[in-house]
Amino acid sequence: MTNFPTSDADATVKVFHLYVRHAGSQGAPWKEEYKEKTHDPEKFGRQLVEYFNGTVQPGERKREFVRVEVLGVAAAREDHEWHKQNLVTRFLRGMPVDYMQCGVCGITGKRWGLDRIKIDSEYRGLVYKRCDTSLAHRLSRGIKCP
Repeated sequence: MTNFPTSDADATVKVFHLYVRHAGSQGAPWKEEYKEKTHDPEKFGRQLVEYFNGTVQPGERKREFVRVEVLGVAAAREDHEWHKQNLVTRFLRGMPVDYMQCGVCGITGKRWGLDRIKIDSEYRGLVYKRCDTSLAHRLSRGIKCP
């Protein structure tokens, strides 16, 4: 069984479609969109399908790699792409708070009020202020980002 494919620390972020179908079928493939930091999207796609097939649960069908279609290179991003993690706004110390996570690099923070997001203390280093440097830092340490 192959380990889950990891991104390459010095590669560029590529956006691509991975086309797969159920193993052994001649049915039309479906596509899944990925945005990964990799040198070779095709190799990444093949490893991903191999990993999936190695971890198939009862009732699931194995998949077959068809092809990869590279859409382009993603631009480096400075701003985090924050996504709310809790369904309902909570109250902490008498103030409304939402738990947030960056959809690109995976760091977390809290949104106090409507627009002020405070990055959690475990990410207080300067490297985490920008999304692109945070992503590179986390990938270089082998941390899988969303």
